Amino acid sequence: MEQPRRTLSVSAADVSGLRILEKYDVGAVRVYVTRDGRYIVGEPPVSPEADELYGAIVSRMSLGVEVEPADDPEEAAARFGEAFWEVAERMKRLEDAKALFPNLDYYLRRNFAGYGLLDPLMRDPDIEDILCSAPARPIRVVHRRYSGTFNTLVSNVMFRDQEEMESYIQRVYGRTGTEPTESRPMSVTHMADGSRISATFGSQVSQPGCTIAIRRFPQSPYTIADMIRNGTMTSVMAAYLWTLLDAKAVGLVIGVTGSGKTTLLSSLVSMMNPRWRILTIEDTLELRIPHADWVRLNTRRSYGMMGEQFDVTVRNLIDISLTQRPDYEIVGETRLFDMDSLFQSVGTGHGGLTSFHASTPYGALARMRGGGIGDGELALLWFVAHSARVRRGGAYHRKVTDISEIVPDETGGIRVCNIFRYDMASDEFLGGDMYESYRYTEALRVCGITDPESDMERRIMLLERCARQRKSTPDGVLGVLGGYYK
Repeated sequence: MEQPRRTLSVSAADVSGLRILEKYDVGAVRVYVTRDGRYIVGEPPVSPEADELYGAIVSRMSLGVEVEPADDPEEAAARFGEAFWEVAERMKRLEDAKALFPNLDYYLRRNFAGYGLLDPLMRDPDIEDILCSAPARPIRVVHRRYSGTFNTLVSNVMFRDQEEMESYIQRVYGRTGTEPTESRPMSVTHMADGSRISATFGSQVSQPGCTIAIRRFPQSPYTIADMIRNGTMTSVMAAYLWTLLDAKAVGLVIGVTGSGKTTLLSSLVSMMNPRWRILTIEDTLELRIPHADWVRLNTRRSYGMMGEQFDVTVRNLIDISLTQRPDYEIVGETRLFDMDSLFQSVGTGHGGLTSFHASTPYGALARMRGGGIGDGELALLWFVAHSARVRRGGAYHRKVTDISEIVPDETGGIRVCNIFRYDMASDEFLGGDMYESYRYTEALRVCGITDPESDMERRIMLLERCARQRKSTPDGVLGVLGGYYK
């Protein structure tokens, strides 16, 4: 006999027979990570009787109870809770509701102030990505501490069917004003907490139904201190890049999806002169900049019959940035068709940083040349830093596998000169003589540094102090490194 459809989707934890790697609490939720790569969520239990009563009360509320709206989701949940108990009393079911629903507050907050079914995943600070490929399939997550071992963990959370998933997408997107529909079945936007959500709606462009991908950005991102401490790069490599940044170099961070490009980009910014005016341009608000003088620009996508003419693109923002007089212009991610605008902008004299999808410095240059960017513009680039995930010891680790200088030659062309590279066999970073390199020598001249060895030692000392003191916020790093400029 078919079971009645429950009003509430509840994730119940059944870990019997499973080998547990770790268990921890996220608010009222217990999370289990297992040795076979599962992410098990245990929400407060709800009996069938409580679920039936909840459905009856909520249904009665929808027929004639007005809940005063509130801008604050927590306040909205509180008002909804008051209305819930009032309706239960009118139905003469108040005592039943109190007895059957001790966990009501959790579910009211989850459904009306939080993210519904996905709320436990959204509230776990260790979750980086939430991936749902179709209704009735387990949702997968990328866990910060286990992505190197498992890539993704398979959760016990899932949407029951297409109807539930479509309803969820419409509700979440409704808060952003960019709700997807059958006529516009794809949408990418950012949520209230800054996370990026990408969804397809219905089954016109995705089979067998809707899809959801959420990229979550930590409130305290990895810093240059974390990267040194974790072996992503050495303090010497960081000090070298810091010197180039002081000369307002133009740099490119490359890598494939999920390789840590944005993390490396943010880490480099924390080494910039604290007195500088930093301007950032992003599609999705990911970067966390510690500087007091920070101009933060983001693109805008308009919707409607004539929406595109009101779009604000990366190219538009690069053009307007020239009027803002930045010391450094940072574009979160530059696509090929916007790269020429960025080169024209940094050609006026300020520094520039951006990320770009490529797997080698040569591949990045080849793509840009193929897009019509000549060597004259490419000669504005000072360095390319490659971030990658490398597999070692059965797990993946993020490494800055290559730092190369882009050097103009006598014929008007350019050449790539490797300065540092990661050697997989020895698990070590190898480097040439940076003191003889073209761009480092140019940086010393621009910055007026007459004693390179002493300057390098001082930078390394400050960076290693950050690592020892575990400065895990951009503000903390800038507080220590800012001492260089005093």
